[in-house]
Amino acid sequence: MPRNKTLPTFFFFIMCACVLSHDKINNKETVYLLQFREAIQNLPSNWFDNSTTICQWTGVVCGYTPQNFRFVERIELKSRRLNGILPLNLNESLVALSCLDLRDNFFSGPLPSFSGLSNLEQIFLSSNNFTSIPHGCFQGLESLALIDLGNNPKIPPWIFPTDLNNYSRLVSIGLSATNLMGFLPNTFDSFSILTLLYLSENNLTGVLPESFSKLTKL
Repeated sequence: MPRNKTLPTFFFFIMCACVLSHDKINNKETVYLLQFREAIQNLPSNWFDNSTTICQWTGVVCGYTPQNFRFVERIELKSRRLNGILPLNLNESLVALSCLDLRDNFFSGPLPSFSGLSNLEQIFLSSNNFTSIPHGCFQGLESLALIDLGNNPKIPPWIFPTDLNNYSRLVSIGLSATNLMGFLPNTFDSFSILTLLYLSENNLTGVLPESFSKLTKL
């Protein structure tokens, strides 16, 4: 008898339905975290317990709407020796995310796009093995206060992401050892409350932009 190639997909959605039946939570968030579970190795054991909801999984922090619906607010899985490639549809699925902390692991492949995540305040992805950054990755992040991609030396050469200039709430930018190249833009006067800026171990050239003198909080 030929093997039924639809079975893996069938069982994936059965698992999704089991998790959803325990909680009032956005279906897209559940599907994304199940994809995350399939793609990433060394996750905590309770991620594989289908008697729990995703909001009970280690490293997943949920918030509540006034209607008592839950939503994924934070993912905090730093320093757990995790490895694999992150599912790329993060910004379409975890739309209420405020913090992503996956630093000090072994993630590879492209960064997922964060475009349009207007509640996202903190991105910690330092000390991994990411290999690319999608175009427009940092657009539409009005709440962003901290971004740290430092020590990702496998990222191909790229220039300072000028989308960050739009975010007046930024207090910390960490881009050390990420293969930044070229000139820094003369737009640092837009960072009125920036207190930490890490750009070491890159291939930046030219002179420091005059707008550096406006960074009075550094």
